[in-house]
This record gives sequence, C-alpha cells and structure tokens, in this order.
Amino acid sequence: MSERNRYSPQVHDRGRNSVRCKAAALGVAALFSFGADLSQSVEPLQGDREQGRRVFEAKGCILCHAPKGKPREIGPTLTALQRPQGLLELAGRLWNHAPAMQQLLAERGKAWPTLSRKEMADLAVFLLARHGADRPGSEVRGQTLLLKKGCLKCHAFLGEGAGVGPDLSRYPGYGSPLDWATSVWDHAPKMRARAEKLGTDYPRFEGDEMVDLVEFLKASAARNQGAR
Repeated sequence: MSERNRYSPQVHDRGRNSVRCKAAALGVAALFSFGADLSQSVEPLQGDREQGRRVFEAKGCILCHAPKGKPREIGPTLTALQRPQGLLELAGRLWNHAPAMQQLLAERGKAWPTLSRKEMADLAVFLLARHGADRPGSEVRGQTLLLKKGCLKCHAFLGEGAGVGPDLSRYPGYGSPLDWATSVWDHAPKMRARAEKLGTDYPRFEGDEMVDLVEFLKASAARNQGAR
C-alpha cells in the first residue's frame, strides 16, 4: 500500500470512526500525566549500575525484591528482575507492577517513590535494560493495543476519546524511551486511581507490547505534527 493511499483522508476518517466506536465499548482506563522534563531529554542518558543499585535500595524496592537466597516478603527476587531488555519493555513491566506495589505501600502508610530521569537511567542499567535494545515496533499492533487497553477512556487521540488526559497524538516525548518509562512510573498511582473510579480493570501489557503501542503513538504524533 502506498503512503498516499495509506494516509488518505478517506482512510483516516474511517480509522477515526473505528476508534470512536470501539472506544465506547472498552472498559480499561489509562491516565498518563506527562510530567517528565522533556526540555532536557537527550537519548541516551548514560546510567550508572552502582547508582542504580543504590536507587533500588533507597526507594525500598529491595524490601520486596531481595537478592536470591535472602529472605523476602513479596514479589520476584532481584535476580528475576534483572534480565536483558529494552527501556520500553521495562516500562511495560513497571506499569504492570504498579497496582500491587501501590496497594502494599498504602497498607504500610508509605508514599509512592518517584524517580527522576537520572534515577530511572541508573535503575534501568541496574536491571539490565538499555537504550536501543527494544525490537522494532509495529504500528498495526500498536493501534490494536490502543483500543484493546482502553487508552481512549482517559485520553484524546486526534481529537477523539475522553480527553481527561493529554491528547496522545500531541505528546512530544515518544522519541525518548527513558522519558516514557519515567512518566509511566511516576504517574502510575493516578492511572490506577482513574481505573478504579471508572470501575474498570487496570490494563496489563504482555511481553513487550508497550513497544508496539509507543511505535503507533509516535508515528501518529509525527504525522499530526507534520499536518499542521
């Protein structure tokens, strides 16, 4: 299919109508409050493994994810968390981890541990995640995930959707997996709270599905920017 046919007004209108209809039937909420400081976003930011270890301990991660052979209260061991992966795959794993961790922190009367961009870079290195390690994403699969995960219950997309959160076609940080991972983590409590308010399940990402979702959103944002 040529680029002209693929993105013709007729095809685009049908796609928007499909998004509108399918979003109405979805019951999963996602709230991204894009708070990372994108003005300083330059990829890749070099993380430090030793600093990452300190972040892992300082933020309390080690209390639930202890090194192999050490007593642990809940959650996989540190060894299980450390595996070669891309930053977007890590972002998906952090997303999935948020509800259980937030519940545990609430039970203990503790606040959600935020992460700066530098802290996320260090933590990623410690967990064996690196920039450029994600596989190439699929726009087609990403569009399906946008609907399947119910993102439009909170977000607008090319003018469609709920519009509670930012318009996903206008977010400037898709080119930085590190910024994406930082935003996902720091705003996870809001995402979960929104899902509970809507009475829906918190969406989960299997494997590296996050790679496909971000690829579709990044390509759509670029086309939207170019059309202005």
